[in-house]
Amino acid sequence: MQTLSSVKNNIARVGDSLSDLSDTAQLQARRAQRATLGYVRDEPVKALAIAAVLGLAAGFLAGKSR
Repeated sequence: MQTLSSVKNNIARVGDSLSDLSDTAQLQARRAQRATLGYVRDEPVKALAIAAVLGLAAGFLAGKSR
């Protein structure tokens, strides 16, 4: 059987792992945000066209499901 201290140590390690995973996810999200903003600033017309196409596709799919 595991002792109470062993269980506490395991819980602490899981918490540390989740914290590291959260930090990594936040860093990747910030990088993606910067890349997206850079693309929109560099290519505003293309970004608007992509947004329009995605909006039309989402509207088409939403309308089809009814």
